[in-house]
Amino acid sequence: MTTLSRLFVHPVKSMRGLQLSHAQVTASGLAFDRLFMLTDPQGMFITARQYPQLVQFTPALLPDGLLITSPDGDTLSVRFQDFRGQAEPTEVWGNQFTSLIAPDAVNQWLSRYLNRDVQLRWVGEELTRRVKKHADVPLSFADGFPYLLMNEASMRDLQNRCPSSVKLEQFRPNLVVTGVEAYAEDSW
Repeated sequence: MTTLSRLFVHPVKSMRGLQLSHAQVTASGLAFDRLFMLTDPQGMFITARQYPQLVQFTPALLPDGLLITSPDGDTLSVRFQDFRGQAEPTEVWGNQFTSLIAPDAVNQWLSRYLNRDVQLRWVGEELTRRVKKHADVPLSFADGFPYLLMNEASMRDLQNRCPSSVKLEQFRPNLVVTGVEAYAEDSW
């Protein structure tokens, strides 16, 4: 029997995920998943693929915004209302849409850790991003789909085949299932 074994949201794309016991399901994914992301100053997305140290930052959702804890324990908070009011061009995997930019002090704090200019972006209250294959589904900053599902059996098979260490968290899943054969999810 297929069982949901773990549930995650990733408030900031490529930062550490938060494991939950329950979550609100929406058409655009789990509530609060990938609402924030880092970009270069031109709005091109930045991920842990280029900057692996991003996974060492821990985000926490606040009633009025976001708290980020750096790898060295420093914290920074930003309120939703502090994001610049004008929506700016943003790009994820060739999708162009708009998002709001955090204040300069927030961006400078994050830039120090990555040794390059970055901007924290928020999707805003209305999701403007769509992907071509599913133009009717609003997306946050997820790569291309509202949900990312992983099967623990498939992950174990990958770990057995891979010469280097691979962790499930590296794939940033939302839903982790158990109780089915490896790769059964390919036909769902």
